[in-house]
Amino acid sequence: MGSVSQASKQVLIVGNPNVGKTTLFNDLTGASEKVANYGGITTKVVSGIFFDNLGCKHAVYDCPGTYGLSAYAPEEKDLCELLFHADQNTRILYVMDAEHLEHNLFLGTQLLELGLSICFAITLSRKAEKNGRRIHVQVLEQHLEVPVVLLENHSHKRKRQLRDLITRDCFRKSEGFHVELPSSVEFVATELSKQTGLSPIGCLFLLLQESRQRVSITRERERLFSKKCAMLNETIPYWKTQCITLRYKRVEAILSHVTEHVSVAPKRFHWDNLLMHKVWGPFCMGIVFFLLLMSVFVLAEYPMRLCEQGVQHLQALLGKLLPPSFLRGLLIEGVIGGVGNVLVFLPQFILMIACMSFLENTGYLARVTFLLDRWMKKIGLSGPSFVALFSCYACTIPGIMQTRCLHNREERLTTLFVAPWVNCSSRAPIYLLLVGLLFPNASAFTKTLILIFIYTIGFIAALILAALIRKFFLKTRYSIHLAEMPPLLRPQFSYIFKLIKEQTFIFLKKAGTYILCFSVALWICLHTRIKTQQGEQDCVRWMGDKLEYVLKPIGFDWHIGIGLLSAFGTRENFISTLAVLHQVDTKRPDWPLRVQLQEARDNHGQLIYSPATCISLILFFMFSLQCIGTFVFIKHETYSWRLTLLQFIFMNAVAYVLCLLTYQTLKYFL
Repeated sequence: MGSVSQASKQVLIVGNPNVGKTTLFNDLTGASEKVANYGGITTKVVSGIFFDNLGCKHAVYDCPGTYGLSAYAPEEKDLCELLFHADQNTRILYVMDAEHLEHNLFLGTQLLELGLSICFAITLSRKAEKNGRRIHVQVLEQHLEVPVVLLENHSHKRKRQLRDLITRDCFRKSEGFHVELPSSVEFVATELSKQTGLSPIGCLFLLLQESRQRVSITRERERLFSKKCAMLNETIPYWKTQCITLRYKRVEAILSHVTEHVSVAPKRFHWDNLLMHKVWGPFCMGIVFFLLLMSVFVLAEYPMRLCEQGVQHLQALLGKLLPPSFLRGLLIEGVIGGVGNVLVFLPQFILMIACMSFLENTGYLARVTFLLDRWMKKIGLSGPSFVALFSCYACTIPGIMQTRCLHNREERLTTLFVAPWVNCSSRAPIYLLLVGLLFPNASAFTKTLILIFIYTIGFIAALILAALIRKFFLKTRYSIHLAEMPPLLRPQFSYIFKLIKEQTFIFLKKAGTYILCFSVALWICLHTRIKTQQGEQDCVRWMGDKLEYVLKPIGFDWHIGIGLLSAFGTRENFISTLAVLHQVDTKRPDWPLRVQLQEARDNHGQLIYSPATCISLILFFMFSLQCIGTFVFIKHETYSWRLTLLQFIFMNAVAYVLCLLTYQTLKYFL
């Protein structure tokens, strides 16, 4: 994005969760930060560069959503530090949802009292008017004493509005706005201001925060703040509650003059009456997710066949054009055989991303959170924990970062610990390959049911593990889940297409770098001979034989062992590794990978990929912690090597034991 250090102004985009802050950040900077129709998506302060109409450079910051300046979560603490260290070049673009002004103005009035240059931007104003609520902008400006703008819904018009707003510097300080609080509280804040050099209103907001959250700002003066807080707690019981109540009363007084209720035609049908019903809601949820996975199978089947045929034709063409040589084998078996068999699953990956983005954009995912919150409470988690775990279906790493929105530390650690058991999208191609080996003649409907079963079992196992952790290890208070129900909106297809484009680029980049390099290195190693006690042997086979001693009891031969070793870098490597290994063995690059695996046999003539082995392999990928990226991010989020290593050892041990019991049982029956 460029450097933000030499920008002329700093624009902080601030607001409650799910009011459209990230959308405005993307409009200004041209970035592609994730947007969804539920709160808690932005988990850290993100920066970007914006050039106004005059060519001046500005630094733009997308701040995590918060309901007030009493920081509890780490990302709220980062926002408070930004605000308290703001200077004369700092501008606040405060974003509000027209349908939730009561909650939005609570934080807005706090920012006004900080004395910063601010402009209020209201989104979804037309939707609010359709629902019977009209906002008088001029009256609101008179009460707040700062500029207020209604943002357009159309992206191009909205971008022009934002560009003009920053170019003209439509940000003002509110000189006279003040919320009357208990006199003793204001007196203490004034005393602290004289002793610390901070503004009285700044001292007041620091008093409202917990000691561990404000210590980065107060530092050596924290003892003084703690002493004043203790004094207020003794003299005025529930003084914090009184401050909140008085602020909400001021907000209600402002809105009584600003908003006007207009008559609208009553709606004949409310979707939430169906989607949030205690009986029909879960039923609809099951249908939605079934159709999602069904579409991944059915719609992607024809493009996958085209990709598969394209890989085969390219290999056959090179086989005819190039003479037998080292380079010919490297290109056909190493490069195209390794990378091409991963690209076959690209259509399914694209459809999975599109379906998930659709659910996030419409607001249905937030409704699933509310539906499951009551059940999640019974195991010590909450609705936001479900959102974090559900985000792991796309990729485990964003799901891990999503846990930052959990205020309860024990709940956050529990969610982090069980997150790898939620099956990410990178495992889907492996499951599809193994399900195809198990049931080669099954219909798309049957394969969908099997895939749903695999994903459901993984999620249920994660919840059971979370319940055990909360019951026996992290037995602390439960967190309170406070969130607003977002409106059902039409999906932003432009954003969905943009996200698909980016994720496809990431997939292709991974295939063209990590997977390509590993496939080439693997093929070269397969043709590099080393001397052993048994004679000459390629180094890959030598390593595979060593792994086979450990993996044979769970049904894996040396091919699978090398594949699992490669999957620690990226799980897609497993498919490319098997493709390279078996193409070298069979010398038939024109065979599809599924056919090669179906025909693969060991030295005793037994099928390598028997039903028992395939089921054992599915279980291993479900319950093992392989992804190095996930391992690193868990260490980064927990700040503990001990917990991270414990999780790594525990999950891989559980996976091995489950595979051992399953394989040894099934091989006598299948």
